[in-house]
Amino acid sequence: MAFKNSIKEVRLNNRMTKVEMAKKLDVSEGTIRMWENGKNEPRMGMIEKIAKTFNVTKSYLLGEVEEVELPDFTNDIKVPYFGQVSAGNFESVEVDTKELEVPEIAFNGRNPKECIALQVNGDSMNKILSNGSYIIIHDYRRNQDYRLNNNDILVLRLGGEYTVKRVRRTETKLHLDPVSYSDEFKTNTFDLESLEEIEVIGKVIYNYQTFE
Repeated sequence: MAFKNSIKEVRLNNRMTKVEMAKKLDVSEGTIRMWENGKNEPRMGMIEKIAKTFNVTKSYLLGEVEEVELPDFTNDIKVPYFGQVSAGNFESVEVDTKELEVPEIAFNGRNPKECIALQVNGDSMNKILSNGSYIIIHDYRRNQDYRLNNNDILVLRLGGEYTVKRVRRTETKLHLDPVSYSDEFKTNTFDLESLEEIEVIGKVIYNYQTFE
């Protein structure tokens, strides 16, 4: 990206007119216009001022390729795997206790010892959790310091059966919403008074598919 494009993008991203940007940088409106038309470019001192003022890098302003440090995908951590969980109705889980090697990036700063792995079974969440993919769960039974938010993707237990759903709460109801390409799946709704019957196992924090 040339400077004329990056400076205009900075201005528009900050919702500023040419006059407002000119005042911010102590230059004339004509100077801003010439920058954006590609008829002139500022010296390095002004480039540094623009970068500092608008919290962007000099490389970005000058259209240079920036070096990005990629996350380390090679450092895997073992977590307990307990089998498949229904992405449809509440269903029993066939426990298949073993360990999965999960990339460290999956935990996003959480303690891996507070996490478990499951495999999605079903298509009611296939816009975000495809059938057969693996999900990493921050197990709230191991860490009670949490807060539930609307639209969290949660693994829930009702009696001895489990499901994974997007959860939405209203004043009197708890809604378990499908997120599917198919319209055959419907929202399950529960009275908040019956919440004691539903146990939150944990929140989905990572999802991945393996290809053999």
